[in-house]
Amino acid sequence: PNAIPDPIPDPGIAVPQRTSLPEDLVAVAPPGRVRMVQVGSLDDRKGGARLLEAFAEARCDASLWFVGEGPARETWTRLAAELGVAGRVVFTGRRDDLPRLLDAFDLVVLASDREGMPYVLIEAMAMARPILATAVDGVPELVESTVNGISIGPADDIALARELRTLSADPDRLCQMGARGRQRFETNHRFEEFLERTWRQYGEEASGWPTSIASF
Repeated sequence: PNAIPDPIPDPGIAVPQRTSLPEDLVAVAPPGRVRMVQVGSLDDRKGGARLLEAFAEARCDASLWFVGEGPARETWTRLAAELGVAGRVVFTGRRDDLPRLLDAFDLVVLASDREGMPYVLIEAMAMARPILATAVDGVPELVESTVNGISIGPADDIALARELRTLSADPDRLCQMGARGRQRFETNHRFEEFLERTWRQYGEEASGWPTSIASF
């Protein structure tokens, strides 16, 4: 499986409870007990329109954030207004502080129609964040439904709205799934273990090859 360097410098200290938003986003934060975020390019394959419609249907005590840029931003912004949820939706634009940002959210959402094995979900697990995602392509390899998140069918708009509503009403469950996601990350997706597994596949030929991210 894909892997990333651990964004937590001391393994074991990641906790599911969210931290405060970065200072520049505090002023634009809408009301809502739960903060949900989708990270990635703002284009149609990411399912942002479907997510906005489900968010409006769910009528949950939450805010929805989109992190990234792309050609659909204007369309999605207009749709949020048409659906009456613009006051609870934030488009942050491109950010370069994703680990710090994810730490300030309760749920990472990915409503894509197609994906590879999305790194943002690995980053979510690394930061002990639960996931709600459509079960497309490589996503099922990362999200074990009801364990570290919830996976739904790619065209199941009813399930998307239902899970947004259900999860936003159960913060304890969010914390539990986030903690299990962190455990899965430590077992399967830390870069050092990824390198060790990879070199092991090549046997003795791997002798002397890099064994840590610092070696590159």
